[in-house]
Amino acid sequence: MSLGNPIRLHLTAFPAELLLGIYEVLPSFADALTLSATCHTLHSVWAEHRTAIVEAITNQFECYRCARELLASRRNGVPLEHSDLSDRELYGLAQYARRIDRVIQAIEHDYIPKLQIDALPQSQRITIYGENEAHPPKLTQTERIRVIRACYQIWALIHRDRDFVRAHIASMPPRQWFYLAELKLWALNNGFPTDSRWDLFQISKATSRAIKGLFWGVHHCREPALFQDYHEVPVDLVVIWDHWQDNLKSVVCGRPLSDLRRDAKAQEMAYLWDFEPGDEYLVIDDEPSATT
Repeated sequence: MSLGNPIRLHLTAFPAELLLGIYEVLPSFADALTLSATCHTLHSVWAEHRTAIVEAITNQFECYRCARELLASRRNGVPLEHSDLSDRELYGLAQYARRIDRVIQAIEHDYIPKLQIDALPQSQRITIYGENEAHPPKLTQTERIRVIRACYQIWALIHRDRDFVRAHIASMPPRQWFYLAELKLWALNNGFPTDSRWDLFQISKATSRAIKGLFWGVHHCREPALFQDYHEVPVDLVVIWDHWQDNLKSVVCGRPLSDLRRDAKAQEMAYLWDFEPGDEYLVIDDEPSATT
């Protein structure tokens, strides 16, 4: 028995509420703009509910604030409210995210397969990588945020004058200096957003200045030799990984762990460590235990 021709449903046959729901789950502004250009009905939904759609996509846009800072650095007069951004500006944000995603794909393709975590204690593997013998094939969510944020910062600071770059980097939490110092080398060797060493010169100098200032000014010692020179290839990634965050806290606070706790002097320097979501699983709590 033949069922005849199947019924073909078009998006335009759906009520506006469902079409709005489709817009709100799209992964990027570029997808929303493309959909709005397909027909009059979908464009009408976009025009009528644009603020709600932009808000929904913004909520899932990784490091949106950093992307807005990049947009503002490249264009004058960018509105403060994201609902006031033009379609062209929304598309620009989507292009930024797509370009940075290629950086992440390069790290996942070229670096993670050779990343060794053999020396990681079993207890840390359970909480950090789910007791796996190797790093997952993709960056974890916390690693993604570190990379994405640093990429936006690098991109936004290129071609800015020395004083602006120094002031901006000096205002960052110290841990961000280390991510920036490491990823600018990866960026340079992978052509993001430029393959010119001179374009990154001020960022390199300001980052080095900030790290040296931390160690000479606060810890009264030389900074650790964590980073390579520009001419060294391949670039070694160290500080961005989840399993290195506790080590990085020891570096930032100036002291190593002793009996699973940084010593009293390092605990006094704990204010230098800017807590981020996920640190509760990655960094040892140095606060003294409550006693009764």
